[in-house]
Amino acid sequence: MATTISILTMEELRIKQAEFEGARQALEKEVRKSERERKGFVKRFPASAIRRLSLGQYVVKSESKNSFCYLLETKLKRLGDMHGATAYKFGIYFGKERSDSTQKFRWRPRWGDNKTEALENVKAAIFRLLDASKDNDFDAIKANELSPMFKGKILATYFPDRYLNVFAREHLEHFLDKLGIPYGGSQNEVDERKLLMDFKNIDAVMSSWTTYEFAEFLYHALGRPLKKRAGQRELDEYIEDPK
Repeated sequence: MATTISILTMEELRIKQAEFEGARQALEKEVRKSERERKGFVKRFPASAIRRLSLGQYVVKSESKNSFCYLLETKLKRLGDMHGATAYKFGIYFGKERSDSTQKFRWRPRWGDNKTEALENVKAAIFRLLDASKDNDFDAIKANELSPMFKGKILATYFPDRYLNVFAREHLEHFLDKLGIPYGGSQNEVDERKLLMDFKNIDAVMSSWTTYEFAEFLYHALGRPLKKRAGQRELDEYIEDPK
């Protein structure tokens, strides 16, 4: 039977923050570089220009390393990893899938009947997300039809002071559990990231940290959620259940 989740006390939190301080100072150069890259991306793709993007400027293609989606996912990986989920997370993409090796534009039917319509609808959704984010309209952000991971990366890239650059829900809930922050069953990723950012911003030590430093601390101090695997029965009672 899995052990109960241990919640950090304030003293334990301070100890972990002290242990992280050397790593945090070592991160300063990387933080500055990442911030320059982030600002360069936002300058290249301001909200006002999103709706003018062509297919080539938006999608990831082998010959293009400057598209919106490529730069957001790969060039800005240090600002939050969104690899792993299928390319459908972008709304529309160019490539193949498991059941069809043909290289072509692909999108979910809900985005439109053809690639032009799909692109326009995806761009409109991105624009609405950025517009809602400026006013912290969390209801509109949560209702936005973009995929949760893609939505999270866009928010963290355009508004890094307000939105956490952690996207996997199991990771968010692992951190919330470890920190003893109640989140309830009705929350989603947007709510959970806000709870963690609120916790950061009221903490005497972490309030002055960048969001990037805070995310690094979470993984450094609290680790990743562990999942039981075949052959690990001897460890079952020692591995906390990530729910």
